[in-house]
Amino acid sequence: MTADDPEFSEEGPEAEVWNHLESGWQQAYDDMARQVGQETMDVFEAIANAIVSLRTDLVLSQDSLPIPKALSEVFPEWSSDQLQKLAAKLLKEPSAADSNVWMRHAVDLEVAGIGLQRAVAALDRFKSLTPVLTHQAIPPQARAYVREVVHTYLLGFDAACIALCRACFDQLAKAVLVKTKVLTEGEVRKGQLTTLTLVEHLKRNGLLGAGAYDAGRRLGERGNAIMHKGLYEERVLPSLSLDSISDLLAVSVVLAEKW
Repeated sequence: MTADDPEFSEEGPEAEVWNHLESGWQQAYDDMARQVGQETMDVFEAIANAIVSLRTDLVLSQDSLPIPKALSEVFPEWSSDQLQKLAAKLLKEPSAADSNVWMRHAVDLEVAGIGLQRAVAALDRFKSLTPVLTHQAIPPQARAYVREVVHTYLLGFDAACIALCRACFDQLAKAVLVKTKVLTEGEVRKGQLTTLTLVEHLKRNGLLGAGAYDAGRRLGERGNAIMHKGLYEERVLPSLSLDSISDLLAVSVVLAEKW
């Protein structure tokens, strides 16, 4: 197709990709609401929200089970005990929703909505990621690691991205330290090497320059904060996860030369 073709518009597509995705979700929602009625739809929606939230919040025990807000809103006349019993049943038997085609559809809508929210934000994140990835060539040895990190960042899993950057660095560092005979496979398998210890081994043996050394320490410190001290403030997590990717790339380029 060229600009001379009658179907080609110089103004571009009529709607953005994200609009089509959201429109598809809305059509699936409207189709169900039209057939079951809005009042019934509200009930299905609340139960689906409870099923998904109980599972994704990693609630495993029925002791002091939190009552999902959606249930208390759609069943305001129910007592706390009744709501808790329903929540416990949903937690214990989440697959029970599969026995009802509409309930399964409502759960699908709930899960799809979560994914859609992250997908819509991915475009802006992709734009912010581009300068980082084009700043320097990614060594072949590190590409598999970086690919996982990038996907995690794009979909907004910032804490996971920071932790994964540290884990990726650990794997690359161990491989280099074994290859250069600084450590043995046995020492690595003992599992007692922290990220900051690995950074010091690399520096002490001339395997990291000052810039890469600082980047490695930042990876370790951010990862430690996420895993042991709790999450950073939500507003700074996106920039910190992007910084972690940049630091991982900086260290990877240096380590690849020793691999």
